[in-house]
Amino acid sequence: MVDFIQTLFQFTLPIAVISLVLFLLYSYTQKHYFFVYATISSIVTFLLLTLVNVGLLVEYGISVVSVQDARYFTFAWVLMLTYYIVGHVYRIRILGSIIMPFAFALLLMGSFTHHSIPAVRLYNLPTFVHVSLIYVALALLCISTGSAILKLLKEKSIRVFDIHTKLPAVNTLNKLMISSFLISFPFITISSLIGLIEANNNLTSNWLKEPKIFIGLLSWFLYSIIFLFYKLGKLNSRKLARSIIIVTVLFLGSYFLSTVYESKNAQLGLKEVVQGED
Repeated sequence: MVDFIQTLFQFTLPIAVISLVLFLLYSYTQKHYFFVYATISSIVTFLLLTLVNVGLLVEYGISVVSVQDARYFTFAWVLMLTYYIVGHVYRIRILGSIIMPFAFALLLMGSFTHHSIPAVRLYNLPTFVHVSLIYVALALLCISTGSAILKLLKEKSIRVFDIHTKLPAVNTLNKLMISSFLISFPFITISSLIGLIEANNNLTSNWLKEPKIFIGLLSWFLYSIIFLFYKLGKLNSRKLARSIIIVTVLFLGSYFLSTVYESKNAQLGLKEVVQGED
């Protein structure tokens, strides 16, 4: 099964590159045929990635959340699926020029860890739910951040050539930015609560000092403050856009830190086991 997954991924990555290039060409030229070809290639990428994730799930079960490359692949898959849903509802084509490069970066990082999968540790269902909710929340935050960047470009708060003339209306970008930001909050909150409970039950007494947990809690706290200030009317749309970009960077940093941290711990544990056997 692992060989089959590797073969599928070898086909997925080149098509993802083609999709990335076509989306970037579309954002620069606004030619409709670039968007059509970019969409077709991204859908093919998505379908292949679906097979990759299904294969990983069959191979590892719910413990797939402990497999490092699987985390990147699954996050990329959820992000692409969220983009397709949002793109269908809001018709913001150029959003793909922000989302697809990030999805490609996730696939690329997954490919770098593909040949060094650590020994799989059996995770329970709450942990699987915790990680799954994080994927959905981060995908929504990425959509919100992409909309925030486009909004700032549209308002010329960020100047990049004349791209602001090619963007959707500010009201449309505002609506998408705010709705995806608000919807992601309960996902992150529930996921954080499950994560804290699991950490308290399974980790040492100093689990709060672990970098991934500390940064994750700090990110959630900042997110909560932004959420509250917006609800109280203390943030206008431009300040909210900038705040969303900051909190998303923190959350993604926490996610990548946790992946790298657990990968190193797993490799150290595996090395100790091998040395013990010798």
